[in-house]
Amino acid sequence: MKILMLTDYFYPHIGGTEKVVFDLCHHLVSNGHEVCVFTFNIPKTKEEEIFNNIKIIRVKAWELTSITGLQSTISFNAWFKLHKVIKDFKPDIIHAHHQFFFTTLIGMLLKRRYHIPTVTTLHLGSVDFIFGIKQLIVKTIERIMGKIINNNSDLVIVGSRNLRENGIKIGIEPTKCIVIPNAVDLSFFKMIRSYSSNPRNVIFIGRLISAKGPDILIKSAKYVSQKIPDVKFKIVGEGPLKKQLQEYVKRNNLSKNITILGKILDIRDIMKESDLYVRPSLVDGMPYGILEAMAAGLPVIASDVAGAPDIITHGKTGYLIKTGSARELADAIIDLLEKPEYLAVIAKNGLNYVISKFGWQDLYKSYENCYQKLLRLGINNERFKESRNCQK
Repeated sequence: MKILMLTDYFYPHIGGTEKVVFDLCHHLVSNGHEVCVFTFNIPKTKEEEIFNNIKIIRVKAWELTSITGLQSTISFNAWFKLHKVIKDFKPDIIHAHHQFFFTTLIGMLLKRRYHIPTVTTLHLGSVDFIFGIKQLIVKTIERIMGKIINNNSDLVIVGSRNLRENGIKIGIEPTKCIVIPNAVDLSFFKMIRSYSSNPRNVIFIGRLISAKGPDILIKSAKYVSQKIPDVKFKIVGEGPLKKQLQEYVKRNNLSKNITILGKILDIRDIMKESDLYVRPSLVDGMPYGILEAMAAGLPVIASDVAGAPDIITHGKTGYLIKTGSARELADAIIDLLEKPEYLAVIAKNGLNYVISKFGWQDLYKSYENCYQKLLRLGINNERFKESRNCQK
């Protein structure tokens, strides 16, 4: 099969969606399929390249993340470029990623012309915890995109039961919407880990945007440092909130407790040095970062939002906290750091759960089966056959 992937962000950009799409592409080409990724040139790099046997085509775009509070981009020439890519690549399947991505929008609109079997993955859950004018903007986009995706996608994939409920809420027909959890490369994170009898190192990895909750984390760090003065928080990531976070750390004399490290390409070493992973997101999907942390043997504290409750059983495979509560996050961090034996049990339970449920080998076949089913249906569709002839 020839699969055309649509995603606003891709390698070398770092993030959960990017990793999920990259890993899926890797498994597809490893199993003999041909993959082309249509994406935006952020950060600026080669317009076209073949990386790990994946063809990547990038177009110029502009970031809107600081306006929406969510990862979002726009491009004024993407329509014309994608039109050409479809004609040249002649995909059997189009797979669009993320309901807020511009590439998904233009992919849906071009579906009306080409009638190629199309899959869309919704990578984000409820946006109810975004407030003010940003919520109005995001909710409006979400409603519009829900209708467009439902009308133009043959199948909609979500990563968890909670994401499926949200997909139906924004207009996706239940019969179109199926659950395929995110998967993680277990071999990549396999490491020998010893659990400290005096755990003090807490790590956050993610974009520094309001949706990921880094501001909630540093507020909780202030409380934790009063109870555990030698606690160390490491924040890995870049984004529009970075300066604001740095100013908060300086203003509250937290420099000895909080280090903002910026972007790190290979996170395995810093994960190995850490004792606890936190993800205080306001908005999330099926959190890839949680799966990575568990695969690396780290105990996890996360907001009870979107797909996190489908991964974490509170008190067994991790801790769930009330979304948006810095105080509850602080209490959970203190509780685990002061109980090193319990922390180790939580970590091991999480690792075993990820190994049993979220490996790529089984979940890859779910994607491949979906593509094959849609292709069989498409072959019997006259409009599809006519549009394929037009591409020759």
